[in-house]
Amino acid sequence: LFKEGDPGSSLYIIAEGRLSNKLTTGKVEYYGPGSVIGELAALDPEPRLSTVGSVAPSVVLELDGGRLLEFMAHRPMIARAIFRFLCQRVRNSVHARDLPADIHVDSGSFEAESGLRETGYLMLERCQALAGIAMFQNVSESTIEGIASRLAVKYAGRDRVVIREGEVGESMFILVRGRMRVEQGGSPQSELEAGAVFGQLAALTAEPRAATIIAAEESTLFQISGELIYDLISESPELVVGITKVLCQDLRLMIRGILPPPSGVKPDATPKG
Repeated sequence: LFKEGDPGSSLYIIAEGRLSNKLTTGKVEYYGPGSVIGELAALDPEPRLSTVGSVAPSVVLELDGGRLLEFMAHRPMIARAIFRFLCQRVRNSVHARDLPADIHVDSGSFEAESGLRETGYLMLERCQALAGIAMFQNVSESTIEGIASRLAVKYAGRDRVVIREGEVGESMFILVRGRMRVEQGGSPQSELEAGAVFGQLAALTAEPRAATIIAAEESTLFQISGELIYDLISESPELVVGITKVLCQDLRLMIRGILPPPSGVKPDATPKG
């Protein structure tokens, strides 16, 4: 069907038969009817990460990635479904590697989120900060302004819990100023610095948080609700491409097993075991 390193712009759905998927690690996985193959290259065109071929007579359905992005841009329910699918794949890869999820590799409770104190921030400063985030780099200036005018600017004092592991979240955060520490199962994992984005998986899927994030010092954050993201997609379809690209890039790094320290994220220096 395709080889590792081939250019790709389509995904495939197995209708009949069985396919093998040989990963760069040498591991081979097998897929049957209903499975989806090749979605990363379809949604964010880059060379294929593995070699896929049939091990039995098979029938596959081919869907062009460009057409799928068009559907997502103009049909929010399809966008929701694809984002949920990609977020779940990121979560699965994260759990397989025992890493904290909900932290974008670019750089307490819901009550805790709601309890963060509002603080002022000029519109120009909001727009400049958003423009530097990968998710928003290819959207129009008017879309950036729309997001900036509707996000919440929050202040978190030292040791304030921003999100809590295991509790359902409805917002993503952009750390504008300050520093955060990430904990999972009560153990320190890493630190986030200005420019880091976290919480987007739960914001897009309304699922439990995978880590606790606490202010290590006085910090300023942008809070953007998942519902606002989906509202903005309806108004500005180009946002679909930015969100999809970020999720695909996260997943590629997980699959390759070469996840570097994220931009704005420092690994915890405490010796483990």
